[in-house]
Amino acid sequence: MPAVDGYVVLQQPPAKGSTALVFPAVDVRDGSKVAIKLLDTSVQPSTFIDEAFRRETLALGELLHPNIVRMLGSGVTAASEKYIVLEWMASDLVAWKSKTNSFYWPDYWDEIGRPLSEATAAAHAKNIVHRDIAPRNILFDGAGVPKIADFGISKLRRFLRSEQTVRQFVSPPFTPKEVDDGSGSFTRDVFALATTFLWCASPMPLTTYEEVGAFASTSDMFEPEIRQAILAALADDPDERPATAEELLRMLTPRRSARKPAKALLTCQLELAATKFDSIARTFGLAERSAVEEAVLEDLSTICGLKLMPSLDSQTGSIDPSTNLLLLGLSNSYHAKVEARGQDRLVLLGARQLPHGLMERQRETALVLPISFRFASLGQRADRQGIADLQLLIRNHIAELEDNAGADAGRRLFDAWTRILQAKQDVEAARERPIRYNDYAVDGSGRRVIFHHVGPVPPNVLEEPRQVRLDDGSLLTGHLETIDDRRATFLVSAGDTERLRRVGEIVFSVGATSESLRRQQRALDAFQQRAVNPVRLADILIDPGSATVPEPVEVPFFFHDRADPDKLLDGDKRAAVQAALGTSEVMLLRGPPGTGKTTFIAELILQTIARKPDARILMTSQTNVAVDNAIERLAELRSVAPRSLEVVRLGTSDERIAASVGEFRLGRRLEVWTSEVKARVDEFARAQAHSLGIDHRNVVIGVSLEQLHASQLLLRKISIDVAALEASLKRDGQPEADVADALVDLDIAGSANQRRLDLSRLQEARRSARDEQNSIKSQLTALGGECEELALMEGRELEGFIADYLGDSEEARRLKDLIALGADWTARFGRQDHFEGPFLSMADVVAGTCVGIAGPRAASDYDLCIVDEASKATPTEVLVPLARAKRWLLVGDSKQLPPFQDEALRSRELLDRYDLRREEVAESLFTYMERRLPQACVWNLSIQHRMIQPINDLIESCFYEDQALECARSDRGYNFEPNLPRPVTWLDTSRHPRRSEDESDDAVSNRLECEIIRDRLKEINRRVSRDKKRADKPRLKVAVLTGYAGQRSLLERTLNPRSPKWSHIEIILNTVDAFQGRQADLAVYSVTRSNPDGNLGFLSEFPRLNVALSRGRDGLLIVGDQKFCREIKGDNPFRKVINRINNNPDCTTVEIRE
Repeated sequence: MPAVDGYVVLQQPPAKGSTALVFPAVDVRDGSKVAIKLLDTSVQPSTFIDEAFRRETLALGELLHPNIVRMLGSGVTAASEKYIVLEWMASDLVAWKSKTNSFYWPDYWDEIGRPLSEATAAAHAKNIVHRDIAPRNILFDGAGVPKIADFGISKLRRFLRSEQTVRQFVSPPFTPKEVDDGSGSFTRDVFALATTFLWCASPMPLTTYEEVGAFASTSDMFEPEIRQAILAALADDPDERPATAEELLRMLTPRRSARKPAKALLTCQLELAATKFDSIARTFGLAERSAVEEAVLEDLSTICGLKLMPSLDSQTGSIDPSTNLLLLGLSNSYHAKVEARGQDRLVLLGARQLPHGLMERQRETALVLPISFRFASLGQRADRQGIADLQLLIRNHIAELEDNAGADAGRRLFDAWTRILQAKQDVEAARERPIRYNDYAVDGSGRRVIFHHVGPVPPNVLEEPRQVRLDDGSLLTGHLETIDDRRATFLVSAGDTERLRRVGEIVFSVGATSESLRRQQRALDAFQQRAVNPVRLADILIDPGSATVPEPVEVPFFFHDRADPDKLLDGDKRAAVQAALGTSEVMLLRGPPGTGKTTFIAELILQTIARKPDARILMTSQTNVAVDNAIERLAELRSVAPRSLEVVRLGTSDERIAASVGEFRLGRRLEVWTSEVKARVDEFARAQAHSLGIDHRNVVIGVSLEQLHASQLLLRKISIDVAALEASLKRDGQPEADVADALVDLDIAGSANQRRLDLSRLQEARRSARDEQNSIKSQLTALGGECEELALMEGRELEGFIADYLGDSEEARRLKDLIALGADWTARFGRQDHFEGPFLSMADVVAGTCVGIAGPRAASDYDLCIVDEASKATPTEVLVPLARAKRWLLVGDSKQLPPFQDEALRSRELLDRYDLRREEVAESLFTYMERRLPQACVWNLSIQHRMIQPINDLIESCFYEDQALECARSDRGYNFEPNLPRPVTWLDTSRHPRRSEDESDDAVSNRLECEIIRDRLKEINRRVSRDKKRADKPRLKVAVLTGYAGQRSLLERTLNPRSPKWSHIEIILNTVDAFQGRQADLAVYSVTRSNPDGNLGFLSEFPRLNVALSRGRDGLLIVGDQKFCREIKGDNPFRKVINRINNNPDCTTVEIRE
């Protein structure tokens, strides 16, 4: 009997399956009966049990459906047996059939068929394939509700590929004939459902595929439409089956309800919009108006739900029930509007077929009632009354939803964020995006590889985790630092560069991103389960309006004033610091470009520690740049800090962390701490040797020889493990052509990719062991004399000398144990993960990216969490650090760029699958809080020191009309005349015949703009070279920015920024998105876009243009087609900018002609 904490296993025989024993048990907390599924450890291979346990717990953890057996818990017993606690089920489908004497499809469909299909469809909606639906896995609870069980060989499609063999555990004829290659096809479950339905209907056993097919073809138990759907599901070719359980569900659902329809509460006239008829007709595959109208009425007559579509006016937030209604039919949703003039009918503007799961989620908040729809008029008076009644019902429904909003707010919020994470997992799983290379060179350090790439380069690849498969099957992991048309610089975090293949691919590393998403999910779960301290913060997350307002506190002085009495802290920052110190829960700080958010953060950290010396602060940001800037500012203030601060910078080896903060990195801080401890241990050992009259040197040599011997044994063991893994990969390896096409998956335990990653880690461990052995040899050699020869010895010869040097006296043994203990402790200290947590718990300030701070070493229970650039992070990314702190400060600017979203997350198909709106996916926690917190919790910075007055005024008037932006610079900056006639200059290409953009392979570029920028920068470089005032000063920094990666590549080729010809200016080339948070003396912005279609693309987004134009300190140069930008209709941030430039004396437009 298994011993599981919290449960009493009953003395009854267990049920036995192919992979597990199921014991009845009782929950000691409430006396309820449960089932404990104990996985059978005798099943071979043993790794299968690990795989089955992982898959089933992952699947059941995501699937909360009334017709899927619910998981109550899981774990490992004291005897190392894996178990899953499940709700108790009374019987199964086999028992049901033995007791059933007749079969009537409509009743069976309502009671069993539909629930099972809906449960499978719900699993498919979460990208989970069961793979073994069969009668023995369909159970009934005490109330007779059917439920699907046993997800032990389920396939989570977002994990892509598993090489763990599970095929021998499936159940023919319920599983299809084709080989299960691990691709996790939904159609396998479709086949199994159809076979199960036939098995239930057949009076005779169905044990072969032939018997199943014959019964399906000849039985008279099914209507022709139902038979056709079942036969389609049984097709030998998976591509000919319904693609998902959802599609099968739609095919099997009766077009009209067999039950008597409820009496209609009201009647309503419909009309198909003339301009939208063709689109609506295509949804049904029909052409005739009468046929389309009949199909619409049929769909809406079965069931109808009404709800409001999101308001198209994002400014007002209010919704008029007469506009943008959503009608939910049986299979389709319809966009409808009340006819504006007559107010007597609903005009249908569109129809879309939605997934079943999405339809059900939509109905959860819809007004569902029987309505008699018609396309014929009953007279204007009756028609108008019908619309008026409909609008009244909707208004009442809205009011009822608002009354219940508080209770449902948390569930809806967490559900939306969970669905966003699930959508991201789906996207990441298919995101390999290879960069092919045909040659490479390794730099002198061995930590960077310069690949010569060929073919197209995917966008936004810099700094994302990537990997390269090596010739022995292991992986080289790291990220791309830079990339241009020919070369890609790869910073290595792990792997052997000597094993690189001459030709290969640099692919996206699924594992790192999956880990990031798991950390976000854990943080989300903590808030949802109210497992945060204090619990009150979970309530504030759901209802920010309930947050306690700050009570600003007086401070005796400001540290920045002491550091530089000539540059006193600005008044806005003083006020914000005092408010933040008086914040008991949460405060939000808005900081436009150049307003000194980093200065504020550093001051707040010092003030917090001055008021509470034992305070622990977590400082995070979405970007490494912002984190490093804050640490640099703290370092500058060390001389005036209230005491010596322990600041620790977290981050992996492949993150782009500034060299200037290297001394604060965790590894470096641990090295310093280890050196201090080692010095104290050595001093103590020498004192003990002296007091015992023992030769300290001999004992040290003996201990060093022991360490050398141990390192030799360790290195030998690791080498054996490496060889075994290499042999395993070679035995199980695919042909090279197949491997090149295989999707990479670092999450699947037991897969070849997992073994490749293990091999990479072992090889890294072997290198570390060699380094450690060489270090011991160096220490021995440093002792002089015979030690140089001793350092070369191995094996038994070494063992003999160990005994000679250590001796056998009691005093020598005690001293040897002391020295060995100290050496072992200091060797472990700082090199093993379990030392990191205690060290971090003693740090005053821990800094890192939002997700990067949450590794296994992460500490918690911080007094204050500061999140910089919070407006650039997604809600769940920010929740990771927030879950660890008692007070929150979010710093950001919602008028700058929002969180980056992969283009795939904007696809309608993906959004529909997860019932998401683009606005939900794009919204940051900063914006969410900004709109809901009490105004007293939201503070502003308004004094900026970056931009000179003309640039400041441009940014304020075009992007911050509702918020003052004061320029604190008294100088006019560097004078770029005559190359820039005014501090803000637009070089207008409107009249140039070559002004148009080039677009190919989804890459947008503009050659003319590149040439203009090159020529103008040459003139500026020449002008600066003649400026004697700058003779001894650093080169001027010039940021050349564009919205498009294609234009960035073309600028790279045109400018060649690393060329020595740029003797007096330093050109920094980047996309706008990547340059946010940085600045330069001169900002040059290439608009790029100019086309006859009036297509501005994502340049129509105000935040992107705000960031682009606010990077320059002393000058701003815009290059592009001003006429094109001015005349774009709809959302157009350029219009205001152009009006400002053309109507202000500090700005000018210069025409560029051929």
